[in-house]
Amino acid sequence: MRIAILNWTGGENDPFTPFNTTVRTQLARLGREAVLITKDKNVGPNLEANIKRGIDFALTFQGLGSVLKAVGSNVLIWDMFKVPLFCLHGDHPSQMPANHSAQSDYVIHAYCVSSFTHYANRYVPRRRPAMYFKLPMLNEPAKKQEWSGNYFCLPKNLDDTPETYRSWKSRLNANLHSFLTSAADAISHSLRTEETTDHHAIVDALMSENENFSRLKASTGIADELRFFHVIHRELNKFYRNALAQHVLEELEDVPIKIYGRGWERHAARGNKNHLFYAFDKAENADFQYFSNYGIIDIAPAFDSLHDRTLRALANRSAFLIASAWPHKDDFGEDYGALFFNGNPGRLRDRVERVLEDPTAHREQCVRFGREYRNWASYYDFLRTFELLRATFSN
Repeated sequence: MRIAILNWTGGENDPFTPFNTTVRTQLARLGREAVLITKDKNVGPNLEANIKRGIDFALTFQGLGSVLKAVGSNVLIWDMFKVPLFCLHGDHPSQMPANHSAQSDYVIHAYCVSSFTHYANRYVPRRRPAMYFKLPMLNEPAKKQEWSGNYFCLPKNLDDTPETYRSWKSRLNANLHSFLTSAADAISHSLRTEETTDHHAIVDALMSENENFSRLKASTGIADELRFFHVIHRELNKFYRNALAQHVLEELEDVPIKIYGRGWERHAARGNKNHLFYAFDKAENADFQYFSNYGIIDIAPAFDSLHDRTLRALANRSAFLIASAWPHKDDFGEDYGALFFNGNPGRLRDRVERVLEDPTAHREQCVRFGREYRNWASYYDFLRTFELLRATFSN
């Protein structure tokens, strides 16, 4: 069996190259040959040449390459050669709708977040429904693993929420600005007061309850209702994560944290000696972030998800805390609630105090969680899922 993996090196911090290299390595360990095909100007001919040599199915992250057409044709390359492409999504469908929208009998969109799958099947009409899949660990462990330094690492690019509010006011009409501000305020309130915050559900509920929905939609000039929903969710989707990320620094003013990423200028200007700010490098050069004594603080993109940085911590058997309500209790034998936090006042502080008291015990619990996760989302199950699905396609 041969599997094609599309790889794109142009993303911010180039996360896909290490992801795809790991997937190829893991599939090889299971006896499957996988070939990496770079998504560049030669991707079409290179892909066609490999298909003609024999490709059983293809994988791509975030739907990249899902609308590739055969050379000299208006037909998608996947339909022309009858090769199934499985798009592995970690992003919300509203972020880059074009990567989620391929209309094809041979393209299947799979999401590692249940709420994203639900949204896709509600708002992205396709011939084949979206499916949920278990995302295995996407990184090989670092070769050198030594823990040192009494601080947390917070790797996160930030869109500062005050700037988001200002941007809405300056570039959007009054109706849309008012709605987005109300929705963002509702998300912030839920983060402070609720056990879990499903920001997608909050946005949908506010739209369904809005007496001026038609006026709001008309004010955008967007005739297509599904596209309108994408626009609303796209504006608000990242607000949830950014609000949580800022909450970390606000609640932990006295805790040593190294922050890696862009967008933190307002926070850096406060001059808090406990919070040090650095620029990101490529993902493949970021191993050092995972080996402080306290580990990383991660912000999941949705209440029911993990995140690739937490998976990287698991791969390295290092420590983490994550802003998430990922439902592990149904599948794991141990309650790992001490590794998860939300925006409720004091919730993160409680977890951090536990880490400061005994960093080694915290890391050991993270390692146990990682062992459970490997069993729950193994590469064997990952491969088997797509091999069985491949068998349903007729040639």
